[in-house]
Amino acid sequence: MSEVGARRRGLAVALALALGLCLFGIDWGLPGIRSWSNDDGTPELPLHIEQVYRDGWHKYPYLQPLIDRLLYAPFLAKWRSDGRLKADCALPDPACFADPPAQMGRLMAISRLRSVAAALALVLLAHALAWQLYRDAGAALATACLAATTQVLIFYGHLGNVDLPLTAWFMLSMLAWLRILDGAGWTTHAGFGIAAACALATKESIVGAYVLPGLAILGLHARRLARGEKGSDGLRALLALALPLLILYALVNNLAFNPDGYVERIRHWSSGGGIDDFDDRYQGPFWLAGQSLARLGEAMGVPLASLALAGLCLGLRPGASALDRRASRILLLPLVGYQLFTIQTVHFVYTRFTLPLALLLLPPAGRLAARLWRSPGPWHPIARSLTLACIAYSGLYCLNVDLAMRADTRYAAEAWLRQALQPGSRLGLVGSEHYLPRTWHLGPIESERLLWEDSEAWDLEAWQPDWLILSSKSFVDLVGAEADARDRLLTGEAGYAVVWDQQQPAPLSWLPGAFVESRVSPRIVILRRDPDGLRAAPDAPTPAGRGP
Repeated sequence: MSEVGARRRGLAVALALALGLCLFGIDWGLPGIRSWSNDDGTPELPLHIEQVYRDGWHKYPYLQPLIDRLLYAPFLAKWRSDGRLKADCALPDPACFADPPAQMGRLMAISRLRSVAAALALVLLAHALAWQLYRDAGAALATACLAATTQVLIFYGHLGNVDLPLTAWFMLSMLAWLRILDGAGWTTHAGFGIAAACALATKESIVGAYVLPGLAILGLHARRLARGEKGSDGLRALLALALPLLILYALVNNLAFNPDGYVERIRHWSSGGGIDDFDDRYQGPFWLAGQSLARLGEAMGVPLASLALAGLCLGLRPGASALDRRASRILLLPLVGYQLFTIQTVHFVYTRFTLPLALLLLPPAGRLAARLWRSPGPWHPIARSLTLACIAYSGLYCLNVDLAMRADTRYAAEAWLRQALQPGSRLGLVGSEHYLPRTWHLGPIESERLLWEDSEAWDLEAWQPDWLILSSKSFVDLVGAEADARDRLLTGEAGYAVVWDQQQPAPLSWLPGAFVESRVSPRIVILRRDPDGLRAAPDAPTPAGRGP
């Protein structure tokens, strides 16, 4: 087999690995009406994006909901034609559907599959970025393999969140940016502008990563002008970049006809609910930089993150080749810009915020992995073993999350409730429904949502729910009156006894450094007003007992 053919097969293996890891467990929480991921707005937001676009607002721009709505369109049309979607009903009301969990779950699955497509695109883009930086086919292939086992990429490949589409648009723009730095003309500038506009119109937090690369483009044209090159060529290239960027961004956000919605979103992230809760926890820029490194370690796994940072730093050392020094210095621009102008600005960082950082760091990780693989002399077997161990660990790190999604505690809670509930039972669903077991399939019951922030106004004596269901994802960080309400429930002071309390551990929790997002398999607590009358359920834990 030729070397080119072998590398193509290697890239195909990387894509197949990413596909398998993304698809395994992709039915997490389905069928259902709401995602078990709190930041996943599908299918609700795409179903009423026309109204939001026209005169409403949302915390994220509208490109991805508009794309999702286009993906939903054939299914919605078919359901309208066969009567499974009411023609005169205002979406996203679940009552519009003949079978809300099945149909809305189908739409959620569509959004998840486009995230799978974005994940595969990111494997290809990481490969292309590494080639553009190093002109090293081995490094490019290693980068693709490492991308296929990057946990944060695989996890969000299971969800309808905007994070993977955002990162795909961003990486596409970075590929165009590298080609601009290598001397590409106005068409590549236009490609950069379009891809950057799509990234910003998906989630504006990525703007920080464009500050220093944008200045680098301006500096490039300033140097060309100083060398006596025609200014008209540079002006045409800059206009080719700026015009599609501004026009596309304005169209997607409906700036001409709904400026108030845009202003409301900016207010949300600059001085409103988007950052208020996090300002109280902020402990300074160095603390936040340390938090970013910690989140990066969770996102990639410590071995892969260490390999990536080592590859970046080795490229900056005095003895590095000119190619490696240039590559590391170039990558520092979006990496540092994102940290300074996005993360440091909003004063907090989640694991998903590190997706752009992780993808930018994969090429130096691939470069170092390829060098280890090719290292000569007596260190050759050790270097290869270390490289394989890093990839194997990363694969298990991803698989652990997939298995945790398949074994989510809420499945066990639903099975227990299905056996234990009496017809007509009244359920109080405490906290966000994103974190709770599904109840639509539990038979003829009454349910009411109770918000922790309204706990002082709860009137449990008046409504007298038979059962209360709690999730640790919504109650573990409560303070003040809300924490008091939680403690009264869990200690029995509110007249309820804990009859089921479990949290399934991650199946590969023995893996050193194993990390699973807190939204996956939270602790579920079920309380009953009259536990003495509880109908026995198969394999039910003893009252107030913690399960495995």
